Amino acid sequence: MLQAVIAGAGLATAAVGFFKGQKASKQAEAAQARITQASIQAERLRFKQMTLETRRRQRDIIRQGMIARSTAVSGASAAGAMQSSGLLGGLGQISSLTGQALQSQGENFQIGEGLFQANVDKMNAEMSLAKARGNQATASGLFSLGSSLVTNAGGIESGYKSARSSLFSGT
Repeated sequence: MLQAVIAGAGLATAAVGFFKGQKASKQAEAAQARITQASIQAERLRFKQMTLETRRRQRDIIRQGMIARSTAVSGASAAGAMQSSGLLGGLGQISSLTGQALQSQGENFQIGEGLFQANVDKMNAEMSLAKARGNQATASGLFSLGSSLVTNAGGIESGYKSARSSLFSGT
């Protein structure tokens, strides 16, 4: 009889532990989801900041190109060389350099965009991993509880029979 009581207490303890572990797993999963969402929001804000900086830099490049063109035209005008091939060559060079700088800025932006997306993908994968680990812990708990039931089946049955006969024997 004592063996059956101990087996029953062990199973009850295992069940309580399983359900508490299940609850803790869900809480950890929810916390991980909040962390992931906050990290994704931070990435979005950093991306927005990068976009603003890129636009500012592009405007600055265009502004510098305009200043260089104005300086070249002004210098050529002062020298009386407005129709010279040197001025036209210089203006072409300024336009080319401005275009190259804008292209480089665009390429840098694309690389940054890819990095931000990779970070978001990584965070989503970490969230999936946390969920999988929670499911794994649940499965492990169920397996442990089931194993306890199988191991203690004889003791549980004899305890049940003993308790039933004690309760219903009329004594």
